[in-house]
Amino acid sequence: MVIEAFSAIVDAIRFWKERNQETVEELKNKREALKLVMDAVIATKAYLYDLDQGLEPSRATETMLARCWGNASMAISEYDFELYRSARLKALGWADPREWKQAEVRPWVIKLDVIIAQCQHLLDQK
Repeated sequence: MVIEAFSAIVDAIRFWKERNQETVEELKNKREALKLVMDAVIATKAYLYDLDQGLEPSRATETMLARCWGNASMAISEYDFELYRSARLKALGWADPREWKQAEVRPWVIKLDVIIAQCQHLLDQK
């Protein structure tokens, strides 16, 4: 009887450790997804700054931004649906500027400051 109780305690501790490891792994994955979103934000801010300084628009840069936002959208989809939709819309918009019309109904969805705040909110939820 004592051996069975001890075995049950060992199993419970093992389960708790394994579950704790999953939580650590999930947090790592979430941070990586948020990093991809923030990388896309930073690249976008840099490009928009360059445009403000008089640099000519670049389809190569816009294509790179579309890919960054596409990767970010897929990575964040598991953690935040609204952030996923925002990132996806940004990916489509940079790939094909005609897609920006979708944002006219909800312009706040693609604002970089809103996306940054949402990333911080998700990061703060531990």
